[in-house]
Amino acid sequence: MTTGDCCHLPGSLCDCPGSAALSKSVEDNDIGRPQYVTQVTTKDGRLLSTVIKALGAQSDGPICRICHEGGNGEGLLSPCDCTGTLGTVHKSCLEKWLSSSNTSYCELCHTEFVVERRPRPLTE
Repeated sequence: MTTGDCCHLPGSLCDCPGSAALSKSVEDNDIGRPQYVTQVTTKDGRLLSTVIKALGAQSDGPICRICHEGGNGEGLLSPCDCTGTLGTVHKSCLEKWLSSSNTSYCELCHTEFVVERRPRPLTE
């Protein structure tokens, strides 16, 4: 399936005439590490997104599967049967996720969590 004048699948970045333009550059940040900056624009020149990724910013340690941050401030838990990068979460992230999704189980491995639902205070 293709869209418009492009010969690629929808959502792919290509250089076909009439498709979204893609420009890449490398910049230095305040820390001194180079960053990749990718800008995607539409046919009429509007900026779709800017993605900045610092080189060396990825750690080899575990990260929270919800917020994608490491365990620097708050420790990471393994509350269910998920393993690998999907197995660790911050307690606060898990609580917010369960509250907003209105579930009491892991949607990947179906482990049930003990969830105590309390009404929010009226003065909040």
